[in-house]
Amino acid sequence: MKIFLIISAICAVFYLFDKVCLWLESQGWLYYRNKKADSGVIGKAMLELHFLLNPSTRYVIEVKQNAIKQKRNETDTPYEFKNNN
Repeated sequence: MKIFLIISAICAVFYLFDKVCLWLESQGWLYYRNKKADSGVIGKAMLELHFLLNPSTRYVIEVKQNAIKQKRNETDTPYEFKNNN
């Protein structure tokens, strides 16, 4: 009888935990069963942590991104208006 009560109590705790997690998910505070997090959320968080621990990395990435933007701007051809006369 004691084992039955322990197993019932454990099942009740898991059931309540599930209901609390579903409620938190409906409030938007938790990704649990129905809603999934964006795929890049964890990667972005880890990148920010890496930037905090190693600030020189941020500088290198920003320089590379600026170089790519400048290269794109140089290769863009201006839009030419055509006369329909």
